Amino acid sequence: MSFDRLPFSRSLYIATHRGSQREALIRCPAPDSSGSAHLQGGGAEWALELQTTSLNEDRHAMRLSARVTSGHARQVAVGLSLIDEAWSEANYVLIPGAVYAGNRFVVRPHNYPPPMWGPTSREDRDEIHTIDLPGLRRSGESWLDQMSIDAAVPALCIYFPERRRALCLFTAQQGSHGCFNYEVIENERRDRAEILLGCPGMRHGRYFSVKWKEPSGYALPSEDRAVDLEAGESIVFDFQLHWIDCASIHELFEHVFAQRKSCFEEVPLKKEIPFSAVFETIERNQNENKWREEWDLYQTSILGENTLPVATLLFQSGWCGGMLGCYPLLQDGSPLSRERVLRNLDFFFTGMSNCGLFYAMFDGKQWTGEPINGEAVIGDDAWILTRRVGDILYFITRHLLLLRERGQVDAIKPHWEASLKRIADAVVRIWEAEGELGQFINIKTGKVEVFGTASGALIPAALVLFADYDGEPHYAEIAEQMALFFKERELDRGLTTGGPGDAMQAPDSESVAALLESYMMLYERNSEARWLEAAHAAALQAASWALSYDYTFPEGTALHAISAQTRGAWLANAQNKTGVPGICTLSGQGFLRLYRASGDARWLEFLREVSHTMPQYMGRSDKRIPCAYSGGNAMDAQPEGWICERVNVTQWGEPIGELFAYTTWCEVAMMLVCSDLPGVYAEPDTGRIVDFDHVTAEWVEADGVRYLRLTNPTKFDASVRVLIEDRAARARPLAINAAANWPRCPVAAGESVNLPLSSFSTRATV
Repeated sequence: MSFDRLPFSRSLYIATHRGSQREALIRCPAPDSSGSAHLQGGGAEWALELQTTSLNEDRHAMRLSARVTSGHARQVAVGLSLIDEAWSEANYVLIPGAVYAGNRFVVRPHNYPPPMWGPTSREDRDEIHTIDLPGLRRSGESWLDQMSIDAAVPALCIYFPERRRALCLFTAQQGSHGCFNYEVIENERRDRAEILLGCPGMRHGRYFSVKWKEPSGYALPSEDRAVDLEAGESIVFDFQLHWIDCASIHELFEHVFAQRKSCFEEVPLKKEIPFSAVFETIERNQNENKWREEWDLYQTSILGENTLPVATLLFQSGWCGGMLGCYPLLQDGSPLSRERVLRNLDFFFTGMSNCGLFYAMFDGKQWTGEPINGEAVIGDDAWILTRRVGDILYFITRHLLLLRERGQVDAIKPHWEASLKRIADAVVRIWEAEGELGQFINIKTGKVEVFGTASGALIPAALVLFADYDGEPHYAEIAEQMALFFKERELDRGLTTGGPGDAMQAPDSESVAALLESYMMLYERNSEARWLEAAHAAALQAASWALSYDYTFPEGTALHAISAQTRGAWLANAQNKTGVPGICTLSGQGFLRLYRASGDARWLEFLREVSHTMPQYMGRSDKRIPCAYSGGNAMDAQPEGWICERVNVTQWGEPIGELFAYTTWCEVAMMLVCSDLPGVYAEPDTGRIVDFDHVTAEWVEADGVRYLRLTNPTKFDASVRVLIEDRAARARPLAINAAANWPRCPVAAGESVNLPLSSFSTRATV
């Protein structure tokens, strides 16, 4: 492919700046493929060279080099410009993990936390409301200005529905002089746009950040600066330009997933500590530091006083871990943990409202609704995030199913089952009355207060589970209606919203990850192809939020100090731009189920990255993880068993690469990974082995017998959960709590163990 095939005018440019503001773009025509050009600008004479290597007919690897031949260049950047004279607002602009549909939303400035603001009627539910995120605008100036470090997959991608094509510019994290700029600048009529890829990346004039009760949003003054060069010095960067056939937004996400690592060299994932040792450490922290005997509950978070409302720290229903963390403790915990989980269940059901919903938080004195402007709300004005309803219905049903499966029916109190049914009935009642589930629901009345979003994305999965538990198929039929609604209104438009309760309707990773679980539950129930197709689409969108590479952190930062590998960490949402360890708040088992149903082994490797990266962020007695920010706690390192909800790769709150002392939902997600996923997944018939855990596995033969050899390279003893299955087993659905029955294999630190296949059943638990 030469540039002749692109329907855009093309140029190379030198950008000059005053401070962080760009003053001018000095352009020269770009060569059709490889070639050179000369221009004058920024106080210097330049020789520009573009080198092109064809990858196939529509994909090229390129290198842009801009060398100062004479003069003194001051405050300059260089790049590629593409101008589209047939631009349309219908074009879908994607920067994975940062920008979806161009972030062209209804916006208004607001500090963090933002209000529970959004569509107040079904008629307006297609409107997306956010604070002033970086993005294209509906009127006035429209300039999308982001950097490669804002992206989970460093890329600027545009789907042109009228052309049935897509443009993708893939980069590394940085070029010779720092990260990249990705820009789209629209004219007032929105029928012309300039697309820019440049280096060094800068936040021009202003930048976006969110801080607790401090000035936030897309209006903070930028201190970024361009570079100065002398004669003989150059700016050089590599990128890939893809101009591909593309018939839908889903095909764009498919391409991004396939190419997400195309500009990076992979290194092996580190093996530090086995899942079993991680689980034991976190369980110990739960019982020693988070159990509150006076209320019979596991505390959600521990943070310094006067930092957040007390209610958000003591107990939150769903979302940030309340009752979700109890499930892995019930499945794999000690007798003490299991006994406390039952007491926590008893406590939780005291928080029900008359309409069958439950309260969002407990502050030690009373149940409350969601906080507004940092203050908990009680009484008739109390609301609950719809996402919490799905989390609770899903995970408490799993609790009761596990007790039933283990023959502990006597431990299930009748009022637990009655209350669980009230929740399921309340959800159905809201759906039938409102035609959707909304983002926030009035706890007293059961009416939707803020419409739109996929906040209830896990509710279809929860209803399918409850239908199995209760023996009433009607709940699963309602789940299908909801799942179809989410597909057509959320998934098919290329973004999902409403997962977090503190980001208004900003695009987020949590809601789409929950949709994957729902679609796989429906597919495994009735084997309808439409649900598998929807699950694949949800997985592709979810994967766009996961970091595809290992970030290079500034020297001296906490994450540089521990040599953190970020591949597999997630970006939270387009507002809260921090990276996070794991999926909030799921194990990711939907990706394993998707592989088993589709045979697409990419999902195994993707899930391996997501799960494998998480243990490195846990505080340990033998591993000091610095905390530059105390979060109100008097400590300078992460305590044992704590996992901070930060993998800071963007300027969000704390500086890039820094953590703060905070015990969070990430520990719950980590325990769920330990309890839901196999440490090693193996297929004797295909030879495939995937080591999710921090061990290695291989097939070996001795005396004519085939073994699975497990090796533990860490300094911790391991108990490895193993799933070995053949083609026949893979064809059968997994029970939701199947992992509870997978065998474990002890492997001492530094040792290897050979497992004869005859000692393992290859039949998956159904």
